[in-house]
Amino acid sequence: MMAIASYLSATSRFVSGLSVLEACGVLGTDRMANPPWSIGGITTRLMTAHVLRGIESATDLNPSVSLSTQYIALALAHLTGAALRVQPGLPEGAGRLAYLAPTFKAVSVSRLSRFTRLPHETVRRQILKLEKMGAVTQRDGGKVIDLSDPARMIPWVDLQTQTDVSTRQTVWKLFRAGVIVHTPPSETPLHPLMP
Repeated sequence: MMAIASYLSATSRFVSGLSVLEACGVLGTDRMANPPWSIGGITTRLMTAHVLRGIESATDLNPSVSLSTQYIALALAHLTGAALRVQPGLPEGAGRLAYLAPTFKAVSVSRLSRFTRLPHETVRRQILKLEKMGAVTQRDGGKVIDLSDPARMIPWVDLQTQTDVSTRQTVWKLFRAGVIVHTPPSETPLHPLMP
């Protein structure tokens, strides 16, 4: 029961984040339906399908790498804002989400371990594998995805494009299923991340 509640809470934060950015067709006044339990089953099914598509896309990024190593690479990309740095010529700290001040700094293995909820030693071993492949590099006392090689950037751009398309499809399905609803401005919370 707690797992479903956590999943629905994460979905609500996902929808709220999209509404802050007015991204993927979600407007600033849109929110997740309330009560969430009424749409819990369909929400879980649609979001799980979205996550599985993401895993498949990430696996296609480098099929020779294990899923656990891909998971660490994606977590590192998420924490360091690598997905926002894949456009050629885009300076670090720039991009669509820059005004939300995402973390663009290198992160420690300890931070990555806490984020993934995996043992420190497991994360350290996976990072070493990624470093040997040239996918991760050391910078500013932490680890970052190495996007200095244009040949390596192409698969990341492809992954970003696939993720964007998949997210837009998922959002459309969430709207159609009644999971995301439009709230009239008079009923909208003062801050988009507030319930």
